[in-house]
Amino acid sequence: MTLLVGTPEQRLKLHIDPNCCQQVTGSCQITESAKDGRATIHCRLRAEDRGCKWEIGHPVGFAGLKIRASADGVIVVRHADAVTTAHIIECKRTAHAHKLDKDIKPQFLGSLLRLLALTGLAPIDIDDAVFYIAFRNDTTPEDPVFSKLPIGDEVSVEQREQHRQLREWRGEQPLTLTGIASNRFTLRRIPLTANPADPGEGIADVLLEPRAR
Repeated sequence: MTLLVGTPEQRLKLHIDPNCCQQVTGSCQITESAKDGRATIHCRLRAEDRGCKWEIGHPVGFAGLKIRASADGVIVVRHADAVTTAHIIECKRTAHAHKLDKDIKPQFLGSLLRLLALTGLAPIDIDDAVFYIAFRNDTTPEDPVFSKLPIGDEVSVEQREQHRQLREWRGEQPLTLTGIASNRFTLRRIPLTANPADPGEGIADVLLEPRAR
């Protein structure tokens, strides 16, 4: 049961600032303007898909949330197979598997919670999420010692956590976010290249595809 009336489009117009929800067909861009990590991600949709780009990063509008961080870009795509996916993008100049829990996941979770709060007004049901880390440099060791250690009582909690983060980073196990069903997530890494016209900016081209099931 819902207490709201009208179509999803009507509810969006009634209750949500139009500046925070932009219809997308074809492509759109996500930008990070920080001086030490400027980046532009060109996001493409498949011809049969439709999406909305959400501008929901400012914490003041969500003062009730404990998590103040947010990712750089959020695009909700209604894929042709009738699945609606949240594509959430964070740009980092330097990425490392051990930054997942402390630095990156709070940004993913903050954006996802804001999105769920707003789309509930439409209502737009979000079926799953794909998270992207766009980076210039990956400082994760290729073959760290702890990745070869058995996971058991003889391994310290810190080593187990490092092992888990590394496996999440490599896509060997699902990304986990506190309080959210982790079997609905995929993590994708996006290596950035230098913009020939501006070497200080990282660029990438990404096709927003559904999460593999």
